Amino acid sequence: MVLVLMSLATGLVLPQLSNYFDSLQSKSELEIMLLKANGLGSLALSRGSGIVIENLDDVERELSPPDGWSVEIIEPLIVKANGFCLGGELKFQSEDFVNLIRFFPPYCDVPEAGG
Repeated sequence: MVLVLMSLATGLVLPQLSNYFDSLQSKSELEIMLLKANGLGSLALSRGSGIVIENLDDVERELSPPDGWSVEIIEPLIVKANGFCLGGELKFQSEDFVNLIRFFPPYCDVPEAGG
């Protein structure tokens, strides 16, 4: 009887743990991309040239989305050579999440990302 109850409990808990860890991984991957976007001002300043994310090649080069993620440009993300961010809006999507993120001047600030 105890084995049956333990098997039943394990069968109910393990799938939820797997979903939890997948969700945690997706949140971490999103956070890494948002940190890269937030650091574009410093990157532009060190390069001495502006950065514009207006197509998928720009997304790949500057944000390096992990496998399973897509990024749609809603409004181009523009950073001037002096590091000043003019803002923009990107949609980050994975199997677990869809996040529409608005980047705010002057530092490409990002509000707390939700899942």
